[in-house]
Amino acid sequence: MFNKAAITGVDENGNKVGVGERIFRGALALPIAKPVKGVKMATKYGDDVLAAGKKKFDDFAQRSKKVACNCPGGSGKLKSIGNGKWKSSAGLIYGQGSKHGNRVKHVLAHARPDPTKPKHSVFVGGRKKVLGLVDEAWSMRSKVKPVIQKNGNAVYNVPMGKQVGTQGEKTVRIVVRQGTSEVITAFPVP
Repeated sequence: MFNKAAITGVDENGNKVGVGERIFRGALALPIAKPVKGVKMATKYGDDVLAAGKKKFDDFAQRSKKVACNCPGGSGKLKSIGNGKWKSSAGLIYGQGSKHGNRVKHVLAHARPDPTKPKHSVFVGGRKKVLGLVDEAWSMRSKVKPVIQKNGNAVYNVPMGKQVGTQGEKTVRIVVRQGTSEVITAFPVP
């Protein structure tokens, strides 16, 4: 089903979504030269149009090195590196995976409460601040020793020295594939 927030910039709850989120929802995968026609096509044909345009968009974003998110403070910016992967200004790689389809969406899910989950921490500052906080924590990871999980993923619990979660959490947990900067998840912890 077509996601209207990609075009309108407003999600199903009436919240404004930023450029980065609109990209992931598919708005910029529409034909760039004829945006009005692209909107009409997407409305009529839905995800099929978005899927067809995705490869072209990834190629375009890679060539032009467009910034997908204009977050304050210089951190939290994303650049497409092709194949549905995005690299943050701090070097974190957000690839495909999770029930959200992309790890960026998965991490951004921690920008608001989820009453369907018994344990779900939420970053302060909303969606616009999440990737910046994660980048900031990643740049401070040398202060902590990662814990290696049984599945081989590396867990960094980075104390931030300030509140980063809505329940008073002051630490950001970043889980990456061991030996890489490929994000599995990131969220606030006590």
